[in-house]
Parts: sequence; structure tokens; C-alpha cells
Amino acid sequence: MISITVFPIMRDNNYPTAGEVLYGIIMKDIDSADKIILDMKGISLIPSMFLNTSLGRIINERGVDFVKSKLGFSNIKSSDATRIREYVGRFQ
Repeated sequence: MISITVFPIMRDNNYPTAGEVLYGIIMKDIDSADKIILDMKGISLIPSMFLNTSLGRIINERGVDFVKSKLGFSNIKSSDATRIREYVGRFQ
């Protein structure tokens, strides 16, 4: 299992760039890791511009089921978890 702390990525970049950075980090290890956990501690907003260039891009390349089996979240607010579920659900 690999854990990625998302806050520094979002703090240091605009939303689309932060999504691209996260995408690169995830893709580096996605095939070798059994699970990648995104630690959302300190994240107050998850905008579509961020999701499109990170999660959305991975879903387009690998599919929803692959993403669901590989990615998980920790320290996420319930409202953000709902938003991500709804976002991923649009790809099904």
C-alpha cells in the first residue's frame, strides 16, 4: 500500500496542475501497488478542474473498475467522499 498526501500538491499548484501532478505520482506506482491511498487531510475543496486532470484522466485510461480497485481515501470529509462517488459515477 502507498499513501499520498494530497494537501501539499494542491497547496503548491493551481487546480489543473495539481491534478496533473497527482496523476503522475499515482501512475508511477499504480501497477505495482496493491492499493494507493489518497490522504485528504487539510483539503477543504475538491474542484472539478482537479478531478478532471487526476481521477478523470485515470478513469478514461484504465476504467472505473480499475480505479475503484486501486484507489482509496483517508481523512476525507463525508461531503467530499460523496462528491467523489458522484464524480466517478458519471463514468459508469
